Amino acid sequence: MRQDSAHETPFGYGRPRTVTRLIERPRLAFSPAPPLTVFTAPAGYGKTIALSQWADALEQEEHEVVWFRLAEFTEGRHEFWRLLAGAFGLPSGPDEPSEHLRKRLLQHCTGLRRPTFLFIDDYQTATDSTTDAMLAELVQRSRHLHLVVAARHFALLDGPLVTSKFDVRIVLESELAFTLEEACELARRCGWEDEEPVRALHAQVGGWPLVLQTALAAGNAEGVDRANPRGVFDRQLAGLAEGFLSTVDQRHGRLALLAVALCPGISLRLVTECVRFADGGAEAEPVPQQSVDRIMIRLQGLGLVERTHSFQTQRFRCHPGLEGALRLRAHDEIEDGCLRELTSAHASDLAEDDPPSAFRLLCEIENYEAAEIVMRRHFIAILSSDEATRAALAAIPFSRLFRHLALSGARVLFALSDPLIPDSTVTALLEGIRDTARQAVSGRDRGAAFPAIAVLAGVELYLGNVADSLRLAQDLEHRLSEDARPGAFAPKEIQAFTLNIIGLVGLANGDFALANRNYRAALKLAMHAGSLPSQIRALQGLALAAGIVGDMESLRSYLERAGQIADHHDEADFIVEDTVCAQLIAACERGDQQRVQQLSAAIQPLLSRMVTAPLIVMTQIMTVRKHSGTYSALTALHQRVPAGWLEAPEKTYFTRLLGVFAADLNTLLGNFAAAEAQLRRMDAEQPEVRLARARVQFFGGDAQGSLRTVQQLQPPLNERLQLECELLTALSSWQLGFADDAFAALDSATRRMAETSGYGSLLQLPFEPLRQLAEEAAERGRESPLQEIEAIPETLRAVQIEPLTAAEMRALAVLAEGRPLEETAQLMYVSLNTLKFHLRSIYRKLHASNREEAVGRATRMGLV
Repeated sequence: MRQDSAHETPFGYGRPRTVTRLIERPRLAFSPAPPLTVFTAPAGYGKTIALSQWADALEQEEHEVVWFRLAEFTEGRHEFWRLLAGAFGLPSGPDEPSEHLRKRLLQHCTGLRRPTFLFIDDYQTATDSTTDAMLAELVQRSRHLHLVVAARHFALLDGPLVTSKFDVRIVLESELAFTLEEACELARRCGWEDEEPVRALHAQVGGWPLVLQTALAAGNAEGVDRANPRGVFDRQLAGLAEGFLSTVDQRHGRLALLAVALCPGISLRLVTECVRFADGGAEAEPVPQQSVDRIMIRLQGLGLVERTHSFQTQRFRCHPGLEGALRLRAHDEIEDGCLRELTSAHASDLAEDDPPSAFRLLCEIENYEAAEIVMRRHFIAILSSDEATRAALAAIPFSRLFRHLALSGARVLFALSDPLIPDSTVTALLEGIRDTARQAVSGRDRGAAFPAIAVLAGVELYLGNVADSLRLAQDLEHRLSEDARPGAFAPKEIQAFTLNIIGLVGLANGDFALANRNYRAALKLAMHAGSLPSQIRALQGLALAAGIVGDMESLRSYLERAGQIADHHDEADFIVEDTVCAQLIAACERGDQQRVQQLSAAIQPLLSRMVTAPLIVMTQIMTVRKHSGTYSALTALHQRVPAGWLEAPEKTYFTRLLGVFAADLNTLLGNFAAAEAQLRRMDAEQPEVRLARARVQFFGGDAQGSLRTVQQLQPPLNERLQLECELLTALSSWQLGFADDAFAALDSATRRMAETSGYGSLLQLPFEPLRQLAEEAAERGRESPLQEIEAIPETLRAVQIEPLTAAEMRALAVLAEGRPLEETAQLMYVSLNTLKFHLRSIYRKLHASNREEAVGRATRMGLV
């Protein structure tokens, strides 16, 4: 504390004699000063102190300072001008017309010969559009007048009609709030040494000076519990809240403030109803809206209430620094039944503007029926919300949860991406929602039937009933196509979510037509509804479909579009597996091992419950092969892939792809027996399996058999399968002497690879025959992927095995028994030289350097 000297005018105007100066804030004294500086903030933000400190600094620099304070001013515009004239030392009488007063003031200010600062404090008691405009004219007409005005609000002075005319500095509450450094300095002067609780207090109250000073001032009291600063601060805030409550109107203002504290984001309409309830409820005379408006303006002016932005209506919330204390008071003063009724009304009223908050409020009072309605209408918005929403959903007991389809569906989605939830709990959730969905499908509520079928299809997929999931998805698509009013059953966001589920089911069953149709339809609906999360999900589903069939150009395009949308939307912290899988394929294709590792680490704890897990692991192993070679990839396959996936490879389309991939790795290494063993576990009629068998035949030197197998494939085939058919046809035809057929197939394959940027299939074929064909095509001026083939690293260049003759096969069989060469020659009825000739040929064809290596490779190839 220090005493300020009085700066009295002839009419008694001056700054307060005693001002609390615990800390100085020179940052609020602007130099050079603009013609107009406006401080606008609620009460308690230190506007008066900031102005007084600035005035002190100016007087020390010998500037002229005029101070004019309007606390509790209620006299009207004429009296304002008379008092302002008095502040400048201009005599005036009570009967002098306002216009004459204003002209004299204007003449006086125009004649100023040195910089003069006019400080007007508490101007909110006098502001109106006319007075504001006249003050602006004083500034505009005078070269030396600097006007500094502080108020809780302005009619015109801080608006564009003034700020467009000359330089204006507007100081808002964010700038008046204590910085963390200022709060810590104040805390030290109050005896608080530990900065951590001070930091928490500063964050809680948003730097509100009055509240900070009140809470920290307790440090100067005797007997304060310095070991528990948090408790001390909370008690101070509670006392401050009670003090504020005692200053507002006991009936209307008090209840309005408590209602706002209890219901953050409450609408003006609902506040009005609360005030009416205070006067006797429905039987009472309606409270004039103007009265409620004045109450809310006063509460805002005190800094207790903040107006929030809403397209629908005016909404309010308490200042966060006092919200907790006022809410406790609300629970003490309002009966439980009224609290529940008010909260329900507030949640219903809030749902359109802030669905997640409305949902959490309804869960808090256990009104799950209403929460289900809000969830259905705003499923994506709530699903994309924050951790508090997840916690509210997790708190719903199973006995209540499974009565509601949307609630249990959201709970399952969150559980699937939470590694802390045991798999047994996830399974229980899936089985519970399956029963709920079945009841909804058979119920009378048509609005719930379509989403219920989609949920049921997804649940069956995750429970391993893949064929059932496809049947349900196809049935739902058929129903939707036949429905006369497809938009009537649910909001467009829910429809888009439903179609995205069908898309994933389609991929899991290898039905790319079904998947792409529904992902595209979901994207169209989501764009029409303006739902960014649903757009992202649909685009990433399309990206995954493109990535699986090798269309890398479309994969990158879809992911890029999804990324651009995601830049404008904070997605929920839960993992959508088709999203991760698409990103993994893209990273693997471009050889970004670090990105693959990052994505893999994020999903590893959840891998066991993911439908796309086989595809994810396959992509991870593909990355290993690209960086460390085929042998390392096969080793990684044995280490990472559960035996059940390869033993039952037809469970989903993803497990089929993994089974084929395992067979291909063995084929590339010449382990034909292992490849054939894997393919025997699989459905031989599936095109992926047929192609894998054709690769085994070609690598084993049977070009005729490979071509025959490829020709047995029937359309429709996806992009990758068509490409692989064309490449195998080209190579087999070339080795069989059908050059025209070979070049025609290679032309088509080259164009397809160029269109999709999908050159990964080249790694599944023997390098040297592929290079020879491409080189010959290039020399003849035909389209050729020669450049891409020659860029294949040495570690990825696979080798074709030349077929062994009948004599070589007999020699190999006897050699495998481990007999000496002389004995082997006798058993074969050939000379030792002839046997050695056969052995050299066997070594060359099997790419072996000795007898043991040749027998070992022949064994892996299934030749012995």
